[in-house]
Amino acid sequence: MPWTIDAGSWRRDRGNVVQIHKRYEANRRRSAMFVPVHCRFQERAMPKKPETPSSRLAHWKKVSQTPFPFRRDYSNQADWLAAAQDALDLESPFISSWDRSPRGAFKAFNLDPRDPFSWRILLGYYTQSHIGRGRPAKWDGESLCNLLRHISKARQNKPSAKQSEIYQSLIKRKAPYHGKTESYLKHGHRLALDLDRNDILRARRDLVAQGYLEAVRVGYVERGSELTASDERRIKNSTLVLDEALELIGAPNSRWAKKNR
Repeated sequence: MPWTIDAGSWRRDRGNVVQIHKRYEANRRRSAMFVPVHCRFQERAMPKKPETPSSRLAHWKKVSQTPFPFRRDYSNQADWLAAAQDALDLESPFISSWDRSPRGAFKAFNLDPRDPFSWRILLGYYTQSHIGRGRPAKWDGESLCNLLRHISKARQNKPSAKQSEIYQSLIKRKAPYHGKTESYLKHGHRLALDLDRNDILRARRDLVAQGYLEAVRVGYVERGSELTASDERRIKNSTLVLDEALELIGAPNSRWAKKNR
């Protein structure tokens, strides 16, 4: 059978191809009239960011000239006192417009600019607010003592509980250390009882040990002997002294004897 072409189908298909080609050419010509996308983003004006304390601080860091009459040699006390008086005087003619912001700051915090310690306080407020203190320590003396207090309270509620059971009770839902792990508390508990890490407990231990040492020293003197350095270390490192120190920080019975762990 010879191959034939339907006239109607051919005209319809040809018309579709022509329309597609026309749309392609029109889009190509239209796109040439516009700037490429990446250029448009570069040329577009960005909105101005609002001024913030950080941006103002960055500006003043770049300023090299100040209105202050610096004296570089302060070996002479008279020169140092004169410079200090000029620096603390917010009405000084050398400062001009610089005195407006400091005066407002002293007024806001109810401080006296004539008092040198008021300047120290105001500087402390500034540094605490604007200069980061770095990442806080995971465990410090206060947080370690708080852990000991929580353990002490949990042991009072469950006197016969094992060490692992106490840890689990402190990490369950609505507990003080919810979201932490048992190993986390175990590590923290070990640090809390380490006097080299827990400075608060160490200070209480030294206070309790001092009282015992004075009493024992009196007894040694009455017997005509002296308290040796080894005896002092044994008293200072005794569990009796440590337990009394734990009571002073509000965490009695917050440590386990080795046989009861």
